Amino acid sequence: MNNEEYLRGILNQQDLTDNQILNLENQRDAILQELLEEIGGNPTIYNAGSYAKGTMIQAGYDLDIVLNWSYNFHFSPQNLYNEVGIVLQRKGRYPRPKKVGWEIPFPGYFHIDVIPGKQILNQQNLAYLYNSEIGGRFRSSVKLQVNHVKKANRQEIIKLMKLWKIRKDVPIKTFILETMVIDACRGLDRLQLEPQLNHAFEFISENILRIRIVDPSNSQNIISSDLTENDKNRIKNLADEALQARSWPSVIY
Repeated sequence: MNNEEYLRGILNQQDLTDNQILNLENQRDAILQELLEEIGGNPTIYNAGSYAKGTMIQAGYDLDIVLNWSYNFHFSPQNLYNEVGIVLQRKGRYPRPKKVGWEIPFPGYFHIDVIPGKQILNQQNLAYLYNSEIGGRFRSSVKLQVNHVKKANRQEIIKLMKLWKIRKDVPIKTFILETMVIDACRGLDRLQLEPQLNHAFEFISENILRIRIVDPSNSQNIISSDLTENDKNRIKNLADEALQARSWPSVIY
């Protein structure tokens, strides 16, 4: 078995079963019903996360539910964030607070994130989200971030890099990783996995310490600012280890 065959085999092992996907969708629908019954309104709803991007892997996967209430809905972005958390807690979902939403854990390797927002007048794809880490709202579009990844058509290499992130406990947000992988692989053959992996690790090693990644929906939102200096140094060290490894199993298995 050559390296390409090995990597292709790893990808196949990370495919989800139909039952796993159905369970994820059923859980999503139940959560939506609970939220809409309690909070009301008529929010625009769409899927995000690895489910929408086509990058789910067995080792760890998610589905983000984005709910954007109308600009004239009576709750502020902060109140929406808090109310979603209260409802999920009351329903026995044990939500975990995140920067812009709530994570609902499930047994196994998956979770569902609920991201509430408030639409901006005359801006179809933009919404105000609440940043719970620093307080205050900011403009963004999770949908445009999803489209950025989907249009690049690099799902296979992103899956392998996400497996590396999980196996090596790499302290990097998924969208930052996805963006760097997309930039690293521009012009490369999508069907050849090994060259893409090598370029991705080289790009991360060379750029992570000074990387500046901008939200595709809001140039004032610098997504890479979430990384601390310690995070960046650890990411670089782990990318260097991957480049120096003698075999792919030691990198992503």
